[in-house]
Amino acid sequence: MKRCAARFSPRRQGVQVLYLRNVPGNRHQRRRYQIDGIFDCDYEAVDPDSDGVPVSSRRTQLSIHKDAIPFAPKRGDKVQVGKEEFIIANYEPDSEFGIALILRK
Repeated sequence: MKRCAARFSPRRQGVQVLYLRNVPGNRHQRRRYQIDGIFDCDYEAVDPDSDGVPVSSRRTQLSIHKDAIPFAPKRGDKVQVGKEEFIIANYEPDSEFGIALILRK
């Protein structure tokens, strides 16, 4: 992860991203949407449902405004940050107007 942080200094940074979604019926063609987000390649998530035992994990995530894309995010969609491509493993809406896209290589 340190390699990722070195490329996107500071660690949390607003970036322009390409959101890539496969075209229905043609898995080899993708629609591209240029969006803004906050990329964090070393986000520490704390599990509140761990029965009093502090449990945390580190993950790569992209935080976007819910209106950044004209559809709901989907597992398996991809984002391109700089020259790196990530798969959306999961997503979590927050209590305001954002969505955290949980990414993996």
